[in-house]
Amino acid sequence: MAVSQTYLRDRASKLIILVVIALVVQLIYAAFVRPRAEEWLVEQRAIAARTPGYSPERSLLVIIQDPEQEATIIVSIWAMMLAVMRFRELKAQRELLSAGYMKLAPGVVILQSDAREYLRTF
Repeated sequence: MAVSQTYLRDRASKLIILVVIALVVQLIYAAFVRPRAEEWLVEQRAIAARTPGYSPERSLLVIIQDPEQEATIIVSIWAMMLAVMRFRELKAQRELLSAGYMKLAPGVVILQSDAREYLRTF
């Protein structure tokens, strides 16, 4: 029962992280990226109308303003967050393994009936 609750809590926390990242990125897009990209496009169109043969330069904001790029950024940030979380978890587990709580000879098997005896020695 406890394992399934831990599993569900882990999955729920990861989905909550995804939702928070999506909201933050959406706010950044609504407040900064899309308005600035639109301003840049209007400015470049005005320059192109005044100057024949003018080809506008590329802008990073114009490139990333579309929903597909926004979704890619959201998923990328989420994947990086999950990787960092997994790295921290593995680091903590490796520290526990290297602490030497169980100083036994290689190949020794601990049975369930012997577990309490080994627990008392620590």
